[in-house]
Amino acid sequence: MTMSKLTSDLDLHRIQMKNVTEFTVFILMGFTGTFKMQVFLFFVFLAIYLFTLIGNLGMVFLAIRDSRLHNPMYYFLSVLSFLDACYSSVVTPKMLVNFLKENKNISHFGCAAQMFLFVMFGTTECFLLAAMAYDRYVAIYHPLLYSVNMSPRVYVPLIIASYVGGIFNASVHTVATFSLSFCASNEIRHVFCDVPPLLAISCSDTHTNQLLLFYCVGSIEIVTILIVLISYGFILVAILRRHSAEGRWKVFSTCGSHLTAVSIYHGTILFMYVRPSSSYALDHDMIVSAFYTIVIPMLNPIIYSLRNKDVKEAMKRIWGENGCANKVSFYRITDCAELQAPLFGLFLIVYAVSVVGNLGMIILTKVDSRLQTPMYFFLRHLAFIDLGYSTAVGPKMLVNFVTNQNTIPYNWCAAQLAFFILFIISELFILSAMAYDRYTAICNPLLYTVIMSPRACWVLVAVPYVYSASLSLIITTKIFISSFCGYNVISHFYCDNLPLLTLLCSNTHEIELIILIFSAFNLASSLLIVLVSYILILLAILRMNSAEGRHKAFSTCGSHLTVVVVLYATLSFISLEADCKINSDKQSAKNNEDNIEEREAVGVTRPVSGPVSRMAWMDKHNLTVLNEFVLMGITELPELQVSLFGLFLIVYMVSVLGNLGLIILTNIDSRLQTPMYFFLRHLAFTDLGYSTAVGPKMLANFAIDQHTISYNWCATQLTIFSTFITNEPFILSAMAYDRYVAICNPLLYTVIMSQRLCQFLVAIPYLYSVFLSLLVVIKVFISSFCGYNVIRHFHCDVLPLISLLCSDTHEIKWIILIFSAFNLVSSLLIILVSYILILVAILRMNSAEGRHKAYSTCGSHLTVLVIFYGTLFFMYVQPTSSHSLDADKIASLFYTLVIPMLNPMIYSLRNKEVKGALTNLEHVCKYSI
Repeated sequence: MTMSKLTSDLDLHRIQMKNVTEFTVFILMGFTGTFKMQVFLFFVFLAIYLFTLIGNLGMVFLAIRDSRLHNPMYYFLSVLSFLDACYSSVVTPKMLVNFLKENKNISHFGCAAQMFLFVMFGTTECFLLAAMAYDRYVAIYHPLLYSVNMSPRVYVPLIIASYVGGIFNASVHTVATFSLSFCASNEIRHVFCDVPPLLAISCSDTHTNQLLLFYCVGSIEIVTILIVLISYGFILVAILRRHSAEGRWKVFSTCGSHLTAVSIYHGTILFMYVRPSSSYALDHDMIVSAFYTIVIPMLNPIIYSLRNKDVKEAMKRIWGENGCANKVSFYRITDCAELQAPLFGLFLIVYAVSVVGNLGMIILTKVDSRLQTPMYFFLRHLAFIDLGYSTAVGPKMLVNFVTNQNTIPYNWCAAQLAFFILFIISELFILSAMAYDRYTAICNPLLYTVIMSPRACWVLVAVPYVYSASLSLIITTKIFISSFCGYNVISHFYCDNLPLLTLLCSNTHEIELIILIFSAFNLASSLLIVLVSYILILLAILRMNSAEGRHKAFSTCGSHLTVVVVLYATLSFISLEADCKINSDKQSAKNNEDNIEEREAVGVTRPVSGPVSRMAWMDKHNLTVLNEFVLMGITELPELQVSLFGLFLIVYMVSVLGNLGLIILTNIDSRLQTPMYFFLRHLAFTDLGYSTAVGPKMLANFAIDQHTISYNWCATQLTIFSTFITNEPFILSAMAYDRYVAICNPLLYTVIMSQRLCQFLVAIPYLYSVFLSLLVVIKVFISSFCGYNVIRHFHCDVLPLISLLCSDTHEIKWIILIFSAFNLVSSLLIILVSYILILVAILRMNSAEGRHKAYSTCGSHLTVLVIFYGTLFFMYVQPTSSHSLDADKIASLFYTLVIPMLNPMIYSLRNKEVKGALTNLEHVCKYSI
C-alpha cells in the first residue's frame, strides 16, 4: 500500500466533520445491485464457502488421519488449511447474511472483532507461507539432515511465531483504528470491516494510522517475500547442481504447489495495496478482497491436492481402506427376467413425465408475469427439488434394468446418497414454508405482500437448502468414513442410508442415532408447522360468512394438502417399515451366527447378510447389541391396568386439549398478543411436548401385555422428553422476568419486552435444551449395554438407562449432575431475584387495589412454579435412605402428565383475559355455524 493510495482514499470518501454524535453501529454497504443479483451472489458465494470448508477441513483431516503425511511439510499444510477455513469464516457468513437482509448493520464490537480476526489470520498466513518456503529449502538443500533440521523443536516454534506475529499485527491495527472517532459517516463501502474503509469514514486525524498501516504492511510483505525468494534462490542452485532430469523434475514438483499458492496470495495483496492512487477505487478493492478472502482459500486445497501425488494417494487410501470395495452392487427391484423390460418402459415413462412436468413448471412460473407470486415461487422450488431427487435415483435405476451389471462406483454411491438426502429433506421444509404461505394468504390477506416479501421468501427457501446440505454431508461422511465389510450388495435399487448401514463392520449406533434424531426432528418440526398453519387456516375459514369465500380458501389449499398427505404418509410408512426391518434383520443375525463361522471356516467371504456380518463383527469385539428394552411400567398388578389406563387416558386427553387450546387461543385473540401470553404459549407447547413424548407409549403399555420399546424409539423418546423438560425451567424463569418488568417498570414494559427480546428469551432455551439433550442421549446410546434390558420405569429416562450400561458411567453421570444443577440453580435464581424485586415494588405501592392487581398477575405463575419445582425437589432432594423407585415413578408421573394438565387450568381459571377470549371464541363459532 502506498501513502498516495491512502490519501486518495480519504479524499474520496471522507465526509466533512460536523457536530454529530459518534456512531456505535456500522453499515456494511457490500456489493450493490438488484435483489435478484444479491440472491445470485448469495448462492455463488455460499457454494464457494461450502467448497472452501469441505476442501480445507478435508485437508486437515487427511493430514491427521494418514500416517504417511506425518512430516513437517504436511503439518504446515494442515495449519495453512485451518487458517484458510478460519479467515474465510470470519468474512463470508456475515456477507452471506447481508445478501438476504435489508439491515446490514454490524456493531462496533463486532466490527472490531471481525477486523482483528481477519488481520490476524491474514498476517499469520503470510508468515506461514514463508516458513513453508524455508521447509522446502531444508528438504531440498539438506535432504539428509531434513528430519534433524525440521524436527518438532523447529517447526512448532515456526508455527507459533507465525501466530504471534499475526496476533501482534492485528492488535496494533485494531487498537489504532478503533481509538479514532467515527462521527462523519457509518457506511463502510466494503463487504467486511477492513482498515482502509474505516479510516476513510473517521473524523479524526488518521495520518499516524496511515503511516502505521503503510510500514506494517510493507515490512511484513518485504520480510516474508524476501524469505521466500532467498529460499527458492538456494533451491534453484541445488536443482541446477543435479545431473538427473528426473531428479530436477521431482524437486520442481514438490515446490510447484507452494509456489502457485505464494504467487496467487502475494500477487493479490501487492495488486491491492501497491497501486498508483489514480487507479484506486473502492469497488475494485471489494472485488479483490472477495478474491483473497473467499476464492484463494477455496483454491489452496485444490492446488495442493491436484498437484501433489502424496495427497492424491492419501485420498485414495482413505476412500479405499479396510478392504472397502471400489464398486457396490444393487439388488434389482425384481429378479424376474421377463419383468425387466416392462418395468423399464413403465419407469422410463414415469421419469420422463416427471422431468417434463417439473421442468415445465419451473419454466412456466419463471416466464409468466402473472405467476410471480410467493405461492408460485415456492412451487418452482418444489418442482426443482422433485426433479433433483428423482434424477439422483431414476437414470441409474433405468440403466440397471437394461444391463446385467448392477454396479455403482464407491464415490458415485456417496454422491447419490448425498444428493438424495439433500433434496428429500429440503422438500419437507419447502412444503412447510408453503403451508405458512397459505396461512398468511388466508389469515392476513391485506398484509400478504408485506409479510411474504421477496426477501422473506428467499430466506424461507435458503435456510432449508443450507440445513439440508449440512445434514446430508454429515450423514454421508459418517457412513463413508466407516469400515465396510467385504460384502458389497445393497438390498435396494439405489444408495440409501439404512441399506448401507447394514454393510458396515464398525459400530453403527452413533450413525443410527444421528439419523433417527434428525429424521424425527425433520418430520416433527415440518409437520408441526403444516398442522399449526392449517389449524389456523381452518379457524379463519370457519369465521367467513360467505360460502364462496370458504370454497375459494379451501380450493387454494387443496393441491398442497394432497401433496403433504401423500409425502408424509409415504415417509411414515417407510420409517415404520425400516424400523421393523432393522429389528428383524438383527434377530435373523442372531439365529445365523453359526452359519457365519461355518462359511468363514471354508473361506467364504460373503456373509449371509449385511446385518449378520455386522453382528458377527460386534460379537468378536465383545459388544452387546440390544434390539429393544422392556419398560416395567407403574405396576405389575393386572387388576389395576384397566383402571390406570382409563385414568391416565383422561389426564392425557385433558392435557392435550388444554394446551392445544391455549396455544390456539393466544395465537388468534388480538387481546392476548402480549409478551406474557407469548411465553404462556411456549409453556403450553413445552408441556404438550414432554407429555406426548411419554403419555401415548405408557397408555399403549397398559393396553397390551408386551411392554417393549425398540432401541431407536427409546433414544427418540429420551431425546424429546429431555429437550422439553430442560426447556420448561428456563421458560418459567423468562416468565418471571416478564412479570418483574411489567410490575417494576410498567411504563417501559413494551420497550424492554420487545418482540425481538421475547423471541431471544425463548430461542436460547430451545437451542440449549436441544444441545444438552443430544449430548446426553448420544453419550448414553453410544456406550455398551449389558444383556439385561429391563428399564425400571414407565418411560425411557436417563438414570434407569445408565444402570443398564456395562461401560464406565462416571463421565455421563457428571455431565448430568453438572448440567442438572446448573439448570435448576440458574433458573430458580432468576425466579427468586425477580420475585424479590417484585415484592419490594409491591410493598412500595400505596394503593391496596394496585397491590392486589400486581399479586393477581403473578398468582398463576407462582402456582405453576411451586408445583413444578416442588415436584423436582421432592424427587431429587431427598435422603438416600428414603429413596425408592416407586416414589420416583409417582413423582415422574406427576410432572410428566399431571402438571401439563394442570397448567392450562391454572392459567384459564385464574385469568380474566383468557376466560374472556374463550367466551369470544365461543360466540364466533356459534355465529359462524
